[in-house]
Amino acid sequence: MSSRSHRELDGSASYIGGYYHEAVFSVSLLAGMVVLVFVRGMNPLIKTAALGWCTLAIVLANYRTAVIAFLPLLAITLYSGFIRLFPARQRGLATAAAILLVLAGGGASLSMMSERFADLGKVLSGETAIIKPPADFTREEAQVMSGRPYIWSMYVAGWEEGNTIKRLVGLGPDSWGDRFKVYAHNSLISALYDTGILGVIATVLMGGGMLSMALLTHSRDRIRIIVAHVSFLILGMATMPLWIIEGLILYALICGLALFSTLRRPARPAVADAGGEHSLSPAS
Repeated sequence: MSSRSHRELDGSASYIGGYYHEAVFSVSLLAGMVVLVFVRGMNPLIKTAALGWCTLAIVLANYRTAVIAFLPLLAITLYSGFIRLFPARQRGLATAAAILLVLAGGGASLSMMSERFADLGKVLSGETAIIKPPADFTREEAQVMSGRPYIWSMYVAGWEEGNTIKRLVGLGPDSWGDRFKVYAHNSLISALYDTGILGVIATVLMGGGMLSMALLTHSRDRIRIIVAHVSFLILGMATMPLWIIEGLILYALICGLALFSTLRRPARPAVADAGGEHSLSPAS
C-alpha cells in the first residue's frame, strides 16, 4: 500500500494504492463501523471518535461505493445518538434541526467530492445508459463510474451469447477469468454470468431472506440492523463484497446481529405471585 495519494480515472485523489486495496481497506473499515454502531457499554466520546476516524479513513480511501454504502448506517446512528440528548417534548424540533444539519453537511460533502460523484449524476440523469451493447459505448462513456456500466454490459453480453442451458445455470464459477481482465463489480451480474438465472435467484433469496429476518426482529436495534443490511446491498451493487474475506466478515456480522435479535427470547416482565411478592420469569 502506498502512503501517497494517486489519481483515479476521474482525476480525483486517493490515498490507498490501487482499486483492489481501496475495496479491501474500505470494506474492513465498514466492518469496524458495524461493530462500533452496535457495541454497548462503550464510552460515548470514544465511540464517536472511533466512528469519526472510520468515516475519515473511508473518505480518504476514496472508494466511492463504500462512501455511498455507509452513509445510511452512519446517518441513523448519529441521529439516534443526537435525539437522545433531548427530552421527548423537544425531539420534534431536534429532528428538524438534525435534518437541516444533514442537508447542509451532505451538500458540503458533495461539493468537496464533486469530482468523484460527477459520473453518478450522468448515470442518474440518463445521460449514460447503464446496460447496453459494449460496442455502443464511446471512449468517454466507457470511463464513467470507473468503467462500471461498460464492465456490466460486457458481462451481460457474454451471458446472452450462451445457449439456453448456460443462460439458466451460467458459464461456471470463476469462468469470467477466462474472458475478462476485471471482475464484474456487481454481485448480481457476476452471479448471472457464472451461475445463470438460477444463481441470481439464489443470491436474491439469500439477501432477501436475511433482510426479512431483520424486519421481523423486535430488538431495539431493529432499524439499525435493517439499515446495515441495506448498506451491504448497496455495496454489492457496485462491487463484490461476498468475494473477499473482508466482505464475508462484514456480512457475517450483519447476519449474526439479525439472527441473534430475531431468535433471542425477550425477557418477560415481573409478575406478582399469590403472596404479593414479585418474581421473574425463567426467561429473564
